[in-house]
Amino acid sequence: MTVEIISVTSGCHDNHNLMHSFKFGRYDRLPDSHPYSEQSLLSHAATLFVEGYETSSIVMSYTLFELAVNPDIQERVRAEIEESKGEMTLETISKMSYLDKVLSEVMRKYPVTSTMAKVCTKPCQLKSPSGLTCDVEVGTSVIIPILALHHDPKHYPDPERFYPERFNEENIAKRHRFAYLPFGEGPRICIGKGKKGLGTLVLVVTFRAREVVALLVAVLPEIFSSSPSLPSEIYDVTNKNHTS
Repeated sequence: MTVEIISVTSGCHDNHNLMHSFKFGRYDRLPDSHPYSEQSLLSHAATLFVEGYETSSIVMSYTLFELAVNPDIQERVRAEIEESKGEMTLETISKMSYLDKVLSEVMRKYPVTSTMAKVCTKPCQLKSPSGLTCDVEVGTSVIIPILALHHDPKHYPDPERFYPERFNEENIAKRHRFAYLPFGEGPRICIGKGKKGLGTLVLVVTFRAREVVALLVAVLPEIFSSSPSLPSEIYDVTNKNHTS
């Protein structure tokens, strides 16, 4: 499929697609410095397709789960969507602030990846709350425990509670910027950060159908410590018509 897309877009003058950007970089923008080979192009495309769909599906699954067990939050999301009066544009969706907070809280409570690996580029010293220190040398691999950070009561009181208001501007300002790392951080931050709006769009479509998401079995998911963070059991959900 990827090969076919590359073939179709090779003569396309529309630069608003990913494949054209790759082709443009391969043949025009980078003629003398590491141009993309066809194999490299295929590898990048496969990574974006596979990882994009997998991570998005995990986030959406946990979102629907939390909306099912928190009907009050579900109704607030629905009310915000219905205020759009049917205008389902990216601009409209970007203004749905409460829905954005819900998705942010989902990714806090259920980060897609539980850890992140980095390599130290400058010597530094880490200090624990108890006063113990650890010198980190250049080239040392460092594992950042994202799941643990997201469930640290120091940054998120009552961390097991699903509370979208954690992402009000006031609450965000109280935390260290790196206490929330669902997409990583730095030059190699996950490009999926900009796709959160697309996940919102999926929810919009679901709720525009005026259906209520309800859990058939009222149990909480247990998260694997592996990556990505998949539930250890499968939960059945059902939809029913929403009545105003």
